[in-house]
Amino acid sequence: MKITEIHIYGFGKLNDLFIDNLQEFQVFFGENEAGKSTIMAFIHSILFGFPTKQQAERRFEPKHGASYGGKLMIDFPIHGRTVIERVKGKAATGDVIVFLEDGTKGGEALLKELLHRVDKNLFQSVFSFNIHGLQNVQQIKGEDLGKFLFSAGAIGTDRILIAEQSLQKELEDRFKPNGNKPLINMKLKEMKQIHHDLKKAERKNAEYWTRLQKKEMMENQLKRLQSERIEQEVELKSLKEWEQIEPLYLQYKLLQEEAGIFEPVKFPVDGLARLDRLESAIDPLEAQKASLASRIQLLKADIDQVHPHAELLNKENEIHSAVESLPLWEKLKQEEEELTFKLNSIEEEIVLLGEKLHLPIDEKSLINLDTSVFMKDKILKAAEKYRKLQDRKQDLDERFEEERQALMACEEGLAGLKRNTLQPEERIELQSQLSFANEKKQLQQELDDIFDRQEMLKKVQRTRSSGSKKKGERIQFTLFTGLFIILASWGFWSGNWLIALTGICGMIFSIYTLMKRQTSRSDDFFDSEMLSLKEREKSLREKINGLNPINTAETETLLKKDDELQLQMSQTQLQLKQINEQYEKIIYFYEEWEAASVNAEKVLIDLSHKLELPDSLALFHLVDAFNLIERLKALVKEKGYLIERRDAAANRINEIVSAFESLYLLINEDSTTIQECAYMLKKKLKEEMEKQIKQKEMNVKLLELEEEWQSVNTLCDHYLEERFKLLTLVNVDSIEAYRELGNKFAKKESIEEQLRTLHLKLKMASLTFEEMEKLDSLNNIRAKAREIQHHLANIEEEISLLQKQMAENQYEISLIEEGGIYADLLHTYKLKKAELEEHAKEWATYAAAKNVLARTVERFQEERLPKILTKAEEYFSILTNNKYCRIYLHKEVSNFHIENNEGDLFEAKELSQATAEQLYLSFRLALAETVYGKYSFPIIIDDSFVNFDHHRTEKVIELLKKIKGKQILFFTCHQHHLKYFSAQQLIEVSKKTSTSA
Repeated sequence: MKITEIHIYGFGKLNDLFIDNLQEFQVFFGENEAGKSTIMAFIHSILFGFPTKQQAERRFEPKHGASYGGKLMIDFPIHGRTVIERVKGKAATGDVIVFLEDGTKGGEALLKELLHRVDKNLFQSVFSFNIHGLQNVQQIKGEDLGKFLFSAGAIGTDRILIAEQSLQKELEDRFKPNGNKPLINMKLKEMKQIHHDLKKAERKNAEYWTRLQKKEMMENQLKRLQSERIEQEVELKSLKEWEQIEPLYLQYKLLQEEAGIFEPVKFPVDGLARLDRLESAIDPLEAQKASLASRIQLLKADIDQVHPHAELLNKENEIHSAVESLPLWEKLKQEEEELTFKLNSIEEEIVLLGEKLHLPIDEKSLINLDTSVFMKDKILKAAEKYRKLQDRKQDLDERFEEERQALMACEEGLAGLKRNTLQPEERIELQSQLSFANEKKQLQQELDDIFDRQEMLKKVQRTRSSGSKKKGERIQFTLFTGLFIILASWGFWSGNWLIALTGICGMIFSIYTLMKRQTSRSDDFFDSEMLSLKEREKSLREKINGLNPINTAETETLLKKDDELQLQMSQTQLQLKQINEQYEKIIYFYEEWEAASVNAEKVLIDLSHKLELPDSLALFHLVDAFNLIERLKALVKEKGYLIERRDAAANRINEIVSAFESLYLLINEDSTTIQECAYMLKKKLKEEMEKQIKQKEMNVKLLELEEEWQSVNTLCDHYLEERFKLLTLVNVDSIEAYRELGNKFAKKESIEEQLRTLHLKLKMASLTFEEMEKLDSLNNIRAKAREIQHHLANIEEEISLLQKQMAENQYEISLIEEGGIYADLLHTYKLKKAELEEHAKEWATYAAAKNVLARTVERFQEERLPKILTKAEEYFSILTNNKYCRIYLHKEVSNFHIENNEGDLFEAKELSQATAEQLYLSFRLALAETVYGKYSFPIIIDDSFVNFDHHRTEKVIELLKKIKGKQILFFTCHQHHLKYFSAQQLIEVSKKTSTSA
């Protein structure tokens, strides 16, 4: 497939652009934004359709009103020069017209056939690539570079890598075997708890299950009644339908009786015309039979003169098998020698391993020893458990010593605190002294209040004689009363009851004092008040003098220090209790360790006995001994396998030699070697086969003549027989009798046609003929119908009553379910179960998709990847100037290893960035040449080598020029690339391009 002309009507910035005489290797050169990528997109759009508005690709619709689209002229290997034109139309992808060289015209279907149904994505992935493909190589992380290259080598893009990562993420987001956060893990945990609660609630609902059983019994009874109702309704419908079709049935029976009057007559359709045609065909066939018989006799005489060696030809398969087995004989001889060498090596290794094990080796008993992965797992777990128990003992010893030291330190600290604390009697004495000191302080405070009261009374007495002072007192009491009222109001409003109570008390005191001063004008109050204050002063002085003076500060300090010591002692006692509990736990752990250690030793010894090992190896060397036994067992098995292979090879060699000896007796020739014998057998067989082929060709010709004679004879006999059948079919000897019988046959056909019409009408009814016959025998159909209608009414009453009972029972069940937790749990359990099943289906879908992807990749590795690797190695060696020579596939991780010319292996992530891009390019070109080599599409490259130096660029262009059978369209904006191409290969695309380049 070669693009020879490009005509752009309007596409992006390009209008009315015509380019012809495109070469096998065509270079499009131009500055940035000159339109190179637009031409590349135009080729894609003409071949595969314009991008739709829903797609992310640009549509390149012209901005200046030009017709959107264009055409390509392409030379196809089979269909010749073809024109493909695509313009804007009803479809989003445009309307396409294809004109073939032979004048055939077609549309999208013909274009798909020409392109072998390759779509745009596949074409861009394999045959068209640009700088973005190499930029992807730069952006890929090192550990994913190998997988990216594998994906590019498989389908041309990184979609396999992206799909695999996406599927793995979806699976892990839904479920992990030991995870807690994935959705399915959380749902399983919830289901387990709900199921446990549901079972507990289920045991408390015995009545609920009784109701359910009753519900099921009534549902079954309802189904029975409904089924009986349906049967009765069907029977009633049949009776009504019979009333309508009964006249047709009676007419059908009368016609059947009339048709029975005629005797059975066999008369062929169009019998006379058939007789005339038979007589005109018999005469030419008789002459042809005589000519064929003469030619058959001559050919038989020639066949008798050819006699091939039948016995040798009968041995043809054996001779071919023997000759083809000659390379196998040589290979088997070499294999026998190699197997003998391997057996010697294995026997030496078995002796060395036996010396390491220091035990006698019996191969038969060794094979019977259990070295399965389960046994190995048991040994590893038992040895690991014993090692952990030893570590546990060491840890317990350290903890025991730490707790013992802590216990001793705590007991010593507690004893010291007990010595420093006060005795109970001393503490009571100090508390009593402190209470006396506080009492003295209160008495002194009361005495000071009395002094203040006396001073106040004296001042009041001095000021009473002045009227203006009395008036001032009233104003003062009024102000105080107002202030107390405001204070009480504020307390009530803010909700502070203490302030409100204080305001009320002050207000009452002020009013009481004012009233008392207004009602009493005498000095008796002041005198009696002063007298009582003096008496109270005298009493307080006596009490104060009666108390002993003490040092209050020193007493308070002693009590505070004792309180601190008491608190420390309580804390120390609590700490001592905790240490004792920890000490007891350690002793308990010692007992547990001792029991576990004995059990672990017993397990190890039992395992060593199963391997027929002494107890001395059980505790510390069992794993090493198992590995030696496992290796010995594998070697013994391999030794037996190699012996079987060597014996089989020897037997096969003897069979091949015997076959040659028996076959060579047939040709009576002398030979010295088995190779000469094979050559002579092959030569003699060829000569005899040529004779046989000649004889077969003559036999085939004879068979053809005999078959032709037999065919002519059969046809002639057939025509004679047909003529005889026409006369004998109606039991007549003359044509006149034949015609008379035809008239009778026509009348009978008319009656049968009426019967068929009635039969068709009756068949359209839902009743069968057996049912019609049965109904015809009934006398009173209407009475039977009334009886069925009465029975149906009774069934309806029973169904109505049963449905009422079922509703009452269902109401009781709903009360039980609504009244208890069981209904909620059952609903929650079913809801959670449905949610879990939905999530599990999603997880299974992604798992199946990942499995399908893995199997597809595996099949690709086995079937197609070897061809791609071979071609990619060739291209990569050219691009790197033979620095790297081999590419190996790492199947387990879908990665590649690259070998240089010095034999060193590298992973893809270890290559330099430019070398990785060269490897990517090698895979893309190899994919186009091998897997998709049957498609002769052009390779389109858009500035994909901008990161290469001049040496790498030269190698790439050299490689592209070596590719034969595919057109290459190379778009570039770099001037230094042009020196590698001739003038005929260059087309310059400028920003002002509008005509032929």
